[in-house]
Amino acid sequence: QRISVTIIRGFGRDYINDYRNPWWVGSVRDISVGVNAVKCTLETVETFFQSPFPHLLHQAGCNNVLFDPTCGVDPAAFLVTKTVTGISAAGRIIVTSGVAPTNDTYTFGKMRRQGEGIVWREVMQQAGTQYVLQVPVLGLALGDVVELLPGCDHKPETCVNTYANKANHVGMSYVPQTNPLIGGF
Repeated sequence: QRISVTIIRGFGRDYINDYRNPWWVGSVRDISVGVNAVKCTLETVETFFQSPFPHLLHQAGCNNVLFDPTCGVDPAAFLVTKTVTGISAAGRIIVTSGVAPTNDTYTFGKMRRQGEGIVWREVMQQAGTQYVLQVPVLGLALGDVVELLPGCDHKPETCVNTYANKANHVGMSYVPQTNPLIGGF
């Protein structure tokens, strides 16, 4: 019988109501009991996937991650800065100044406080100048400057119209969204 282990990482002061996410998930493989200690061998969920995954999946959406070397889009060309004009109590909804970008431009994009290096937060949804973050930027205050990178929905038209990057789109646009063997032709 396997014992599952989940280590939760919390953000904020109130463990029940603030944002929490699994930090590590796995199971106990071996347990040895000694006189003064109990030793456990843990294995992660990834150990169940011993076979290599194919690099290219046959799916309609692009297989690349936006701004990775295979995608080839330069993030510096799309980086914008905005000033924070509003923050929700939990810190997950941020309102910025300036002209509102096209809706959904920054959905699945990234936000960070200017000068924080690699500490990005994922933008779950964007409407006008309001951004809903997956995890709050701790210590963010009104007047702070944030940097934003747009997101990608992995559709060919986004690759062409937003990023002018059709050559590096590696999705299979004609793969059916539903399985024809189940849903019919």
